[in-house]
Amino acid sequence: MTKDNLISLILSSNRKIFSIVGPNSSGKSYFLNNDLLNALPNSILILDEEGRFHIKDNRRKVKIIGEYYVYDDENNRGKINRNDANEKINVNTLKIVHKIIDYRKKFESQKKSLGSRKLLNILNALLSYNLNHIEYFLFDEPENSLDDERIKYIGKIFDLLISNNKKVVFITHSPRLLELLQINIDDIFVFPNIYAEVINHTYDEIKNLFNNTGNLINQLKPVNQEEEYAKYDFLPYTNFSELYLSELLKNNQFYRVLFYSHVIIVEGRTEELLTFELSKELDISKCIFNAGGKYKMLFLIKLFSMFCHKVSCVIDSDIKDDDCSTLPSLLTLEIEKLKKDNKLFIYSLPNDLETYLGFDKKAVVQYLTKGDGEEISGNLFNKFKRYYKHYLPFYVIKTDMAARIKIKQLFNSETNSYKF
Repeated sequence: MTKDNLISLILSSNRKIFSIVGPNSSGKSYFLNNDLLNALPNSILILDEEGRFHIKDNRRKVKIIGEYYVYDDENNRGKINRNDANEKINVNTLKIVHKIIDYRKKFESQKKSLGSRKLLNILNALLSYNLNHIEYFLFDEPENSLDDERIKYIGKIFDLLISNNKKVVFITHSPRLLELLQINIDDIFVFPNIYAEVINHTYDEIKNLFNNTGNLINQLKPVNQEEEYAKYDFLPYTNFSELYLSELLKNNQFYRVLFYSHVIIVEGRTEELLTFELSKELDISKCIFNAGGKYKMLFLIKLFSMFCHKVSCVIDSDIKDDDCSTLPSLLTLEIEKLKKDNKLFIYSLPNDLETYLGFDKKAVVQYLTKGDGEEISGNLFNKFKRYYKHYLPFYVIKTDMAARIKIKQLFNSETNSYKF
């Protein structure tokens, strides 16, 4: 989608909210304050990054008396255009006004922090102009200087505007704001860089991707693996797929990915801890997404390749002695196939980290649970391995430099070496 296409969509579609996201310096603010502003009609109210409002045309500010807008300067009433006469507030606008007044009362009584002052500036501006004739509201990073509590009120303001037939276009760097608004993927427009086209994908596209990937996974079923296979069933074309996607596409972790050009998908908690621990030393992105299992990674790699410039994944090899008959090993091979099509970078960790890093599980569990005290029981050891096993290699690379270097060497050897 070109930027001109996006402008046409904002002008002509029935959509009420447009979220513009992406990395810094990708041209978002320039688009909002120049390209879009020049293309829209005069019925616009614009909020800049500092929390200051301005309007495109020469409208005067108003006071609200009862259910009427009254212009501050009576001597100039009617001299510019019809909007300058005292005017009855229409039904939808009145709903906005009443709510905004309620919100303002809450924050007027609080200590005037920078965030409170900015939020009050926004609320006061919405009460200072005749909203009857304002159709478009443009917000440039409205979350700046706001804590979580005040970001919630930005979300409430947006909901209030769109529920009363206004259009909201906003730039944000806040996954939390997207999460509060529960923004649909169809309404998110990613600016990957200043020169690239805008990225926008629909829910239906992603749903088809999910179902097609699910079919592929279900066809990998090895002979005599019924019990193991059950946990890998992706359940495509079912109500579950709708439930899974509604949770995935509207949570903070997914929204966060959209602000990065590079995402690292990790298979599980072990890979997540190791990657995060070494991310600063390896100079890799800290946008780490935990897939929660290898069977989800095929879908997530394809999904994030639609939005991100670079996708890496951290997986267990799961292939022992060239035996590719198990589901995990077959999934590993399918992920390997994606390297060419998706320009994927793969970091493969040995399945047996204990041997690779040279540590004794029982000795580590002993130290973490009992220290130099009594010897741990077999029951405690087995419980720890079952519920906390991901902490074992994590502890080892934090305390053993030789082990740490071994893991770093794996990360320095990507099995693919090109980008797109």
